[in-house]
This record gives sequence, C-alpha cells and structure tokens, in this order.
Amino acid sequence: MQAYQSSPCPYCGATWNPPGAQTCANCRNQLPPPGAAYTPPGYPPAQAPDPPQAPDQPQYSDPNQGYAPPAGYPQPAQPDYSQAPPPGYGQPAQPDYGQQQQPDYSQQQPDYGQPAQPNYGQPAQPDYGQQPQPGYGAPQPGYGYPAPGQPGGPPPGYPGYPAQPGAYQTYQPPAYGAPVPAPAQGQTITILGQTFTLPFELPFALPALPAARLSLPKVHLKLSLAPLKPLIFILAAIAVVWVFLNAVVPVLATGNLKAADQAISSAVAHQAGIDTVVSQAFAATNKDPMTNLAVAQTAMDARLSSAQTALAQVQADEGAVKSVDQHLALLSPVSGSRSASIAAARQRLHTAAVALQKIDQVLTGFTDQDRQLGQVFASIAVWRAMMDDLAKHDPATALSIYPDAQQKLQAAMASSTGSDIPPASVAYTKNFQLVLDNAQKLAAATQAKDNAGAAKANAAMQAAVRAQGYDNNGALAWNLKLFQPLLDAYHAGIRSLKS
Repeated sequence: MQAYQSSPCPYCGATWNPPGAQTCANCRNQLPPPGAAYTPPGYPPAQAPDPPQAPDQPQYSDPNQGYAPPAGYPQPAQPDYSQAPPPGYGQPAQPDYGQQQQPDYSQQQPDYGQPAQPNYGQPAQPDYGQQPQPGYGAPQPGYGYPAPGQPGGPPPGYPGYPAQPGAYQTYQPPAYGAPVPAPAQGQTITILGQTFTLPFELPFALPALPAARLSLPKVHLKLSLAPLKPLIFILAAIAVVWVFLNAVVPVLATGNLKAADQAISSAVAHQAGIDTVVSQAFAATNKDPMTNLAVAQTAMDARLSSAQTALAQVQADEGAVKSVDQHLALLSPVSGSRSASIAAARQRLHTAAVALQKIDQVLTGFTDQDRQLGQVFASIAVWRAMMDDLAKHDPATALSIYPDAQQKLQAAMASSTGSDIPPASVAYTKNFQLVLDNAQKLAAATQAKDNAGAAKANAAMQAAVRAQGYDNNGALAWNLKLFQPLLDAYHAGIRSLKS
C-alpha cells in the first residue's frame, strides 16, 4: 500500500496536506486547485463509479488516502478550472500521474452522450480572500465518521483532527520564517554510559577514556578507567599496606609469639631425657670385643641409638626456635605496639638457641664416637670369621674375606680423625690394624704350607690381640674435658628459660 502524498505546496513544499485542503497545513497559505484527472485523447472526462457501501457505515478508503463522503451526502459543485488564479498566485504543482489510479476501461464504458459528471471527491473552490475556519475540511463526528481512536476511525494525530490528550502527536514542522529556538546553553557529559546535559559549562574538560565493558545480567555498562589506572594502583597499594599493618601484622605477631613460647617449652621439656643419655655416655665402659664381641656390640648399639634419638630432638628444637626467630625479626619493624613483646620473645629464643647449640655438640660427639667404634667392631667380626676358617684348615676362605675386614677397618681409620674422637679410640683402631695384618700373613703362610712363616705371623698377631684393650678411663677423662663446659652452658640456658 502506498502512503498518500499531496501535491507540494508552492510556498513551502509540504506534501502532507489532506485531500481537499484549501490551505497548507504548514504555512497556512492558500493552496491551488487540484488538476483535472487525466483523460485519454478522444474521450470525455471519465467518472469513477462509486463502490457500493453498507448503509449507516462510514465510507472511507485507505486512511492514508483520506476519507470519501458517505452516500447521499451533499456534494459541492465542481470548481471551474478554466479561470486563472488571482494575480500573484503561483502556478500549482503538476499532479503526479504515476500515483493516480487509471480508470478500468474494460469494465466501464463512458457515456459519450452525457456530459461529464462533477468530481464529488473534490471540494468547491474557496474564496482566496478569506481564511478557512479552524478544522475546515476535517470529518465531523456524527456524520458517519468515527472519532480518532475508535474502531474504524483514523489514527490519532491524523491531519484535520484535534489532538487527543495523551495521544501520539504527528510531527508538525515549524512555520516558514518562524524563528528557530536557540539551543540550551551548557555542556553534555557521559558518565557510566549515560549522557547528561548540564545547564552550565564545566571549568575543565573531561577526558575521553577507553571503554571497559562490564557484563551484567541484561545490563552492559561501559566504564572508562584507563587514565585512572595509576591512581587506582596507588590507592590499592595504600589500602593493602594499611590492611597489612593494622590487620595482618597483629595476627601474625600473635601467632608467632605463641609459636615462640611453644618452641621454648619443647626445648625445656626435653632436658631430662637429654641428661639421661649424656650420663650413660660418660659412664660407659667398652667391653673387650676380642673376647665377647656380642656383648660389646649390643652395649655399643644401645648407646648409639639413644644418642641419635636425643640428637634428633635437639635439632628439631633448634629448627623451631630459628624459624620463629626469623619470623619475629621480619615483623619487628612493622609490629607497632607489639614491638616490646617481640623483642622479649626474641631474647628468650636466642637463649634457647645457644643452649641447644651446646648440647647439640655434646650429643654429636658421643654419636660420632659410637659410630667409629661400631666400624672397628664390624672389622673385628670379619677377623673372627677368618680365625674360624683357619681353625677348620681352610686358609683359602680366610683369605677371601680378608678384603671385607680391611675395608671396614679403613672406614674406622678415616672416622678416627674427627675432633670429637678420643685418643683411646684412635689407638684402639690402629692396634687392630696390626692384628688384621698378621692374620692375613698367617692365612697366606698356612695356604703355602710355610710352617715357619705361619708360626711367626701367629706370634705377632697374638701379641697385638693382648695389647688391644680399650682405655675406658682415658676416654672418659678426655670426654669430660671436652664436653663438660658445653653441658654446663646448656644447663645454664635451660635454667634461664625456666625462670
């Protein structure tokens, strides 16, 4: 369906004048009369037949084409188009023949004997010297035309009808020559995707920022934050520092102070077990493994196990004390009101660390001594097996296991060079080297059936065995001289922590 378009007004060019309008709806000037309908050459003007209409029903065509008068309605006389318009009146625009409906000559034949009927769809020519009354040409309710908004009526705001309150208003262009209202003074800004017009000018220019899109349910906001990133980072850093100093540091300080107390209490609680192990080590007397290896080995293994267990406890306490002290050292500069408590706790931790370090040296020395003697005892066990093979007249087997005994003894010789190994242990290890060397000579002479050489080697070995005794008193004196000062310092530190 093509929308109705009137002939353009010769003054303002408006094309939305209703059919039959006498004055322009835009500039209110008189409109020229409509042009005559097109008639083919040789034919009189045709008259379009009126379509049958139902009685008492509004007769109208397309709303965009205007309303036709109902049947029986008095029609105005056909204007005389042969008269010229008033002086000074412009020539009317030519009608658009492409928009007018051509008559169907196949269904209706003109009556050549009758004069052309007047066009009832056109109103009479108005008096150009008078202005039409307001609402002229608009269908009036009560004459078969429904009011705007009623079923079958024109849409609200249709030209010629008064505007209805609250109804849609059609666009009415300003009158020709009327002053255009000045634009409102102010400044338009956009915040969070919304545009606002201020009634005044801002003294500064808002920066145009890149858009950062936030996706919310059924909402899309564009935030411009790029130039604010440095400021946001600074404020975020200040907030993080404030939270750290006022919320995190007090919690960390409290937790580490409790950990310090627990570490010190654990070190104090282990003192009794440590003293027991040290007393057993000082009073130990090494049995002669040459006569009863099993008894000597059992006693030495028991002392080594106890010393290793006590040393593990001491080293665990040292690790706990050192870890807590490091944490408190980091928190001390930023702890504020907790600085005094942290300083006192670190002083006690230092005392515990010194005491634990002293007892660590003592227990490490006893452990090294027992481990070194254990390597000598392992070599003695292989030597005793060689003697059993020689007693069975099997020198070849004795010679085959000699390297194992020699390897174990060399490990014991290497361990005897430590600063915490007493001279008695060093002498005991070196003397057994003589025993082992003569045992190898004895086995070799026996295998070679060298009776003289075998007798000589056996005599030297027996002399070394008789000199193999361990100097327990010498070892005890040396241990007391080395370890007693360390043990006293440990006890002093534990007493300070208890008080």
